[in-house]
Amino acid sequence: MSNVNIHHFPRGDILVVEDNKSDLKFLSGILSKAGYTVRPASDGQLALRSVQAKLPAMVLLDIAMPGLDGYEICRRLKDSEDTRDIPVVFISVKTSPIDKVKAFGAGGVDYISKPFEPEEVLARVATHLSLWKAQKETEERNLQLLQEIAERRKAEQRLQHLNLVLRAIRNVNQVIARETDRSWLLKGICRSLTEARGYYNAWIALLDESGKLREYAESGLGDDFLPMKERLERGELTRCARRALEQSIPIMTENPPVDCSDCPLSGNYKGGGALTTRLQHGAKCYGIISLSIPAELLSDDEEVILCREAADDIAFALDSLELEERRKKAVGELGESEERYRALVGAGADMGEAIVLLQNTDKVEAAHLFANQEWVRMTGYTPEELREISYFDLIHPCDRDAVAERNRRRLRGEEVPGLWEISIIAKDGSEVSVENIGALLTYQGRPAVVGYIRDITERKKAEERIKASLEEKEVLLKEIHHRVKNNLQVISSLLKLQSGYIEDERYAEMFKESQERVKSMALVHEKLYQSEDLARIDFAGYIESVVEELRRSYRSERAGIGIKTEVENIRLGVDYAIPCGLIINELVSNSLKHAFPQGEGGEVRIAMRQVGEDEVELEVSDNGIGLPESVGVRNAESLGLRLVSMLAEDQLVGEMELDRSEGTKFRIRFRVRE
Repeated sequence: MSNVNIHHFPRGDILVVEDNKSDLKFLSGILSKAGYTVRPASDGQLALRSVQAKLPAMVLLDIAMPGLDGYEICRRLKDSEDTRDIPVVFISVKTSPIDKVKAFGAGGVDYISKPFEPEEVLARVATHLSLWKAQKETEERNLQLLQEIAERRKAEQRLQHLNLVLRAIRNVNQVIARETDRSWLLKGICRSLTEARGYYNAWIALLDESGKLREYAESGLGDDFLPMKERLERGELTRCARRALEQSIPIMTENPPVDCSDCPLSGNYKGGGALTTRLQHGAKCYGIISLSIPAELLSDDEEVILCREAADDIAFALDSLELEERRKKAVGELGESEERYRALVGAGADMGEAIVLLQNTDKVEAAHLFANQEWVRMTGYTPEELREISYFDLIHPCDRDAVAERNRRRLRGEEVPGLWEISIIAKDGSEVSVENIGALLTYQGRPAVVGYIRDITERKKAEERIKASLEEKEVLLKEIHHRVKNNLQVISSLLKLQSGYIEDERYAEMFKESQERVKSMALVHEKLYQSEDLARIDFAGYIESVVEELRRSYRSERAGIGIKTEVENIRLGVDYAIPCGLIINELVSNSLKHAFPQGEGGEVRIAMRQVGEDEVELEVSDNGIGLPESVGVRNAESLGLRLVSMLAEDQLVGEMELDRSEGTKFRIRFRVRE
């Protein structure tokens, strides 16, 4: 009997199909003794029914049998999606090469000739079961890896969009701080929201008390907005607009052509959805704003919160402009009459602001001639106490000198800023942030200053909360890049660990190539985590890191192969950095493995340069033996070269050239879109 150690073989359920009873008994005996579960079948029909009842781990199949021969049984198994992966080993007394070729052509993985040698049968069964098991495990791991990569890519896209939205809202706040004209303010806000690529299109409609259009602005729609404009001018609001005016939270429209069929813009959302919300500050509603975004982000809580914050900022800006207009009108109507001054000062309380009339006296500089009830409330002093106090005494020491100097310059008739923010100290010692506007006038024949003062303490606190929120989101983005990098490194380590158990050099090389690809993607996230700019990385530093990994992996310096980089100061986002990194990894690895025969040295060169306002050229070359003319890039058998072609032309939407005149040179040119 055999001396083979049967305990080293993997166990499994084996179907033995043999019409010769003695051979069937012999095979069943040695396999059962080795620990396998044996299912015998004496003809083809029995074998097929046995497979349908329960899938075996392997089939030992005799060729010459009555009825269905072994070739036909194997072909039927291979034609079925459920059974095509089961390894089939032919057994036969036929030993000619033609019979063996026919067996392999039918789908067999091996051929055992009769009479049987127990050691050979057990060894071949164990080998093919091991290979089958390894293949299944590899397929499962590859599928899991692809799923994880897809999930991480989806997360990266979401983060990239949120980063763009944050940038858009920051730009909106800059427009609010800069513009004092309502029309330009609305246009600038819409343009900022779309140019930052946070939203596909944006429009704002200001409505009067009857619900009709008073003023509008849009970006990304052009003439397509005209039907909506005409409808709003008639006071005919769409369903989503009516709902937005009725509630404080944004209205989500996932499928505008279906969910808001009465909207003239329902076909302008590029397959995305819409967020619509009202512009309200305090008790006043100014109108609505509508933003078009990817449909999958509509239900995202952060997206909805950012939309609401942007709407609140816009409404606050509109309220400030309206207040500014009222103040200017009030200042213009000031006259010499004391009664008119008093009426004006008292009216300020209705607008939620303090109004004071200041004039130098013999005893006090900037004395309070008049002060309305809002200023009394804000400072905590009575009107009588205020008459004895200089306005400057109420100013915080940090602002006092600057405010006093501005007031003196204004009284001299010099031009000074009309609006500034300062802090005052109330009677109880509390600090109040205020916004102050001053205007020069003549009162009782002498220069005086009327001041309009608004409590902005809550606004300051809100600004601090917004600032803290943005800082928290930046920390969150850094943490996510860090975690993605760590997860990719874990995948790389798992690939390296698994490759140590693979004896077949081809499979081991495939695992090594996959490991290098994962490393190149992990480096992008590592650089983003370390960068101040969370959207783009310094590509020169990134390439140096990729090259260093390849040097260590392929021991290029020991082999006499140099790697030279010539990279300009270029910063790329994730959508461009990962494809470029994978291309460099594939082409440099290919050069190190194939361009220089054993013992020959040479040089691999990587160059990247800006060739236009928004175009980049990547060049990877070597001075080795060159790529054979028979090898193309788009139809190459190598996964690496096909991957380069897909990344360059499909993902980067670029153009690729191959130069074989001196070694091998790949040149890829693509446009970088902000």
